[in-house]
Amino acid sequence: MSGNWFWWGKQGPELFIKVWKTMYNYYTNDRKLNNLVWVLCYTGDPDGAWNPGAEYFDIAGPDTYGGGADPQLKMFNEVREILGNKTTPIAYHECGTPPDPDKSFEVGATWSWWMEW
Repeated sequence: MSGNWFWWGKQGPELFIKVWKTMYNYYTNDRKLNNLVWVLCYTGDPDGAWNPGAEYFDIAGPDTYGGGADPQLKMFNEVREILGNKTTPIAYHECGTPPDPDKSFEVGATWSWWMEW
């Protein structure tokens, strides 16, 4: 979301949050859709300024293409700190190489999923 290479990230977190909340309210309140899963996607350098509020998403997580099979514990913990809880699932949205599952669990990077892109 915070990458300035996409239109929604070019003008900073305030405008992104406004767009996110507008979409959320349109789909869930105006259109009455109740089967959507809202996934908040940080870059590999998670920044809490881009968080629209816990009531506006179900899952959060970062992405990065570097690091090989490393569990990316630092990145996982940065998202966990932004969320401020241990109940919101954290996904590794996009990666070049998936992290080693055994090492991830050993160090506590309990990714809900990861997606090789």
